[in-house]
Amino acid sequence: MQEEMHKEMQNKSIFELVELLEANFNNLLEVIKSMANDNRLKILISLLLGEKSFEELKAITNLKKTALSNHLTTLMNIPLIERPDHGIYKLKDDALLFLNAINDAYLQSTLKEKKDFEKIQQRGLSDDFKSKFFQSR
Repeated sequence: MQEEMHKEMQNKSIFELVELLEANFNNLLEVIKSMANDNRLKILISLLLGEKSFEELKAITNLKKTALSNHLTTLMNIPLIERPDHGIYKLKDDALLFLNAINDAYLQSTLKEKKDFEKIQQRGLSDDFKSKFFQSR
């Protein structure tokens, strides 16, 4: 009986999640697309440490002025960042919420476990290979 109630509650929360995701689909898609670009994600991560100037962001991303400007405009339009002063960029609270949620989900995921396992396995193979290689000489 208790298991059935737990399953029912879990199904209810999944249905609620589906409803919420569907209701907010376009807005979520906009945010996810904006963060899925490697340069924009680098910008967001660097802004976690505080405000940055255009020139600092240019150095961090190795982008040309026009490309960086386009990425910053995209992030401001969502809005995940803001420009409190001319040439200065700052993370908005929503961006911090999204970055935390993504990081928390990744840390709890089986994907992270798999990547960690692969690293350990690769290190083991590398060490094994080295020891066999140098023993044979």
